[in-house]
Amino acid sequence: PIIMITGKGDQKVDKKAMEYGAADYLVKSELEAEKLERTMRYVLDRFISNQKLAESETKYRSIFEKSRDMIFIADQSGKFLDANDSSARILGYSKSELEGKFIYDFFDNDAEKKLFQEMIIKKAEAVDIEKILISKKEQKRVCLISMSFQTYVENNIKIHGVFHDITKRRKAENDLATAEKLTVTGRVVRMIGHEIRNPLTN
Repeated sequence: PIIMITGKGDQKVDKKAMEYGAADYLVKSELEAEKLERTMRYVLDRFISNQKLAESETKYRSIFEKSRDMIFIADQSGKFLDANDSSARILGYSKSELEGKFIYDFFDNDAEKKLFQEMIIKKAEAVDIEKILISKKEQKRVCLISMSFQTYVENNIKIHGVFHDITKRRKAENDLATAEKLTVTGRVVRMIGHEIRNPLTN
C-alpha cells in the first residue's frame, strides 16, 4: 500500500491520489510521528482486510463456477439473477437463457409450482426438497432443491440456492428395487413349481 506525502492538502489531491492507487495521503505541514504511525497502521489493516476479502471471493467464486451442482442466485420473487455453468448440464439452459425465468418454472406439476411460490412469498427456507424438473430437451431431472434468503444493503433480499441432480441415483435405486422384485418373484415361481411337481410325480 502507498501513502502519499503532499504539500498541498486539498480534496482534489486526495481524490487524484486515490485514483492512482494511493491508500491515503498526509500533508507535510501537519506531519507528526504519531499521525504517521496511526495512518500506517490503518492503511496496513485495510490492505490486509482487502487481501483476505479478495482471497475469500476467489475461493468461493471457484466453488461457485466448478461445482457439479447448479448453484444460483435469484431475487426475492424467485427470478434468476445468476447461475453457474452446471445449469446447462442439469437443465440445458445457459446463464443468459435463465434470465427472466423463475425457480419454479421447471417444475412438472402446477400444484407444486404454486406451493413453491407460496414458500418464496413467506421466505421459507428449503433443505433438500425433492422435485422433478423438466429440462430444455423435455427430459425429467430429479433434483434436491435447497434455498436460503440473504439480506443485502438497503434491505435488498436475494435467494441463494442449489439444484442437486439425483436422477442417476434414483434410477439406480429403482433398477435395484426392480431386480429385487424379480429375484423374489423367481423364488416364488420356483417354490410353486416344486410344490406342483411333487404330486405330479406321484
